[in-house]
Amino acid sequence: TATPDLRKPAFRAFRTMTDLLAPLRLAAVIADGKRPDMRRVFWYRWSRADQHVEIIWRMPDATTTAVSLNCDCSEVRVRRWDGRLLRIIQTGDGNLVLRLPQAGEPVFLEYGPGLTDLNGLFFAETNHGLSGRFLRYWQANGGLAQFGYPITDVLIEPDPITGMARQVQYFERNRFEYFPEFANTRFEVQLGLLGVDLLKQQGINWQTLPIRPTTPLGCRRFPETQRTLCPPFRAYWETYGGLAMYGLPVSEAVIENGRLAQYFERNRFEEHPEFRGTRYEVLLGLLGRELFSTWGNGP
Repeated sequence: TATPDLRKPAFRAFRTMTDLLAPLRLAAVIADGKRPDMRRVFWYRWSRADQHVEIIWRMPDATTTAVSLNCDCSEVRVRRWDGRLLRIIQTGDGNLVLRLPQAGEPVFLEYGPGLTDLNGLFFAETNHGLSGRFLRYWQANGGLAQFGYPITDVLIEPDPITGMARQVQYFERNRFEYFPEFANTRFEVQLGLLGVDLLKQQGINWQTLPIRPTTPLGCRRFPETQRTLCPPFRAYWETYGGLAMYGLPVSEAVIENGRLAQYFERNRFEEHPEFRGTRYEVLLGLLGRELFSTWGNGP
């Protein structure tokens, strides 16, 4: 007989539940499929102190496709069935209306404090903290100007390649990822590929984007992606971190929303001619916020 594929959806869904719920206890059954206003909707709350996870799914004949949650919290982390983070929702007043995914597909809502050590830095601007290895990386590699403020605490996410649980933290301009297999090396903390992720979210495969046929004077071409890097973005890339910080260019520079912009594996450069002659002529896009701090269309 064939060896079972342990990466199939049922296994990944089960592992997500065990990872999220292991330290918690069942606190309430909000809907059991028979509730008059939520027939064929199932909703369970797991809690420990002020940490909570809501698990919700609906059947094909459910009488509703949306639910309301009063979490008395400032934000909710929304995960799909395999544990992948979909959105960080800023609730404002502690209330949330959630459109449920397709029938039979559970959605996980997490709220409560994350894993950030209270001995680190706390930023009132976003109500999130920064500590430990992520704080050291943030301070050593440009801090606020390079990454922006943290917009989440430390979260647990499945690695997109291996499926293994990994600690991550989102910032206005990027995502930090912890690789314990590289502990005590310069690769212990790595940056997420948010430039590629944002293009993918827009339905764009960067490999299909146009390529400049020639390399103009003052520009540099990268054979790995065949894209060019020209002024004013070239000087910024070479001065403030290069390949390790931004990755390779995955698009040519184009006008986007009235501004010259270029995508890299880990970020987007934006030209601000109003600051020409200063270090702010080129600024980094707020890709962390664009990807994860707005609700958009939901899961």
